[in-house]
Amino acid sequence: MKRILSNERGSVTVLLMGSLMIMIAGFMVVMSLFNEFIKQGHASGIAQQAAFAARK
Repeated sequence: MKRILSNERGSVTVLLMGSLMIMIAGFMVVMSLFNEFIKQGHASGIAQQAAFAARK
């Protein structure tokens, strides 16, 4: 009986660690995409400022 419980505890630990790693990887992907989106928005903002400055 103890052997079954220890195996269950180990498999639950592996499952939790795996799901934690997947969550961290997903968070990193989302943040990198968000960072690229911010950079593109910032670049277009700079281009708009340059266009306004050129008009004056």
